[in-house]
Amino acid sequence: MDLRFKTEEFDFGMRASVVILDEKKEKVLVHHSLKYKHHALPGGGIEGSETSIEAAKRELEEEIGVEIEIQNCIAVIENFFERDEKAIHEVQFVHLAKFKNPEMYKKVTFKPIEEHKKGKIEFLFIPIDKLEEYYLKPDCMIEIIQKQKFNETTHVINKD
Repeated sequence: MDLRFKTEEFDFGMRASVVILDEKKEKVLVHHSLKYKHHALPGGGIEGSETSIEAAKRELEEEIGVEIEIQNCIAVIENFFERDEKAIHEVQFVHLAKFKNPEMYKKVTFKPIEEHKKGKIEFLFIPIDKLEEYYLKPDCMIEIIQKQKFNETTHVINKD
């Protein structure tokens, strides 16, 4: 069960996500829910007694059936936004990662393997220099990815 609680005023949750660049470091893997216009980094909720690294690995394996290797934590984001007219407060741990199987870099898109997500989400590599056009959220990650500031952990308070 995800580390999350809900009140009448807001929902709170903890999320782990990953930045996976293509081999040329020109594209980044994103998750796109067909219900919304924006794109996000792949990942999901952190479960009780699970680290953000364990959560990121589990989510990628559950969602698209790939194994990843975490390199380092590149951002911790205190994220405040609205979704479906509900205030959301989310703490997000963003990790730089790579595929364990180099053959995965040859793919352009990945289909979800979870039955309930088929036809609702997609995973694809998008050009780093066009992240704004894809409405990457949280948008504070655009600069971090474009400048490839991956040797340090950046703390961001993001209010969308």
